[in-house]
Amino acid sequence: GCWQFAVGQTVRAQGWEADIALVQRIPQEGATTQFVPIRFVANNKLSGSDKMLAAFEAIAAAYPASPRVGEALVEAGVGWFGVGKSRQMLHRSNPQSDQAFAKAAELFARVSTERKGDPAAGRAQYMLGSTALFQGDLAGAELQYGAVLERFPGDLKYAPKALERRATVRRHLLQDDLALADMR
Repeated sequence: GCWQFAVGQTVRAQGWEADIALVQRIPQEGATTQFVPIRFVANNKLSGSDKMLAAFEAIAAAYPASPRVGEALVEAGVGWFGVGKSRQMLHRSNPQSDQAFAKAAELFARVSTERKGDPAAGRAQYMLGSTALFQGDLAGAELQYGAVLERFPGDLKYAPKALERRATVRRHLLQDDLALADMR
């Protein structure tokens, strides 16, 4: 179908109703128009970051064969990562921040596993480590940063960053000998 977007729609279906800030409108030939929510906003007001997230998600969905779809997915993930950080309370995760971090991790994993040859795949893997780190999962962060080094050793930007971050995480895990080995 054709991609169109509607803002500020009240959607009613099967006994429920919701005010959705941004939906994908898919015109159907010979049928009623179908609205598919692509971005829920609690206060029904689109901020700059909401528009950015929706734009990158829409680009990835509208042009799945584009050579830049990996970049669009990573940028959408980075946006969700920022939402997760902003929802934390005193730098601690909660259900609202975890929900945003999960969406970010889903997008990053999609690029790092399904699009391994994509130029954005190393960054996606690195951001999986950062997502785990900001959620307080040090063991998960160590694993994800290590995966950058194993799977994307030729990434000139994110392999060195992953090595430094893994050393930092290992220091926090009291694995000083491994942290020192990373820094040599």
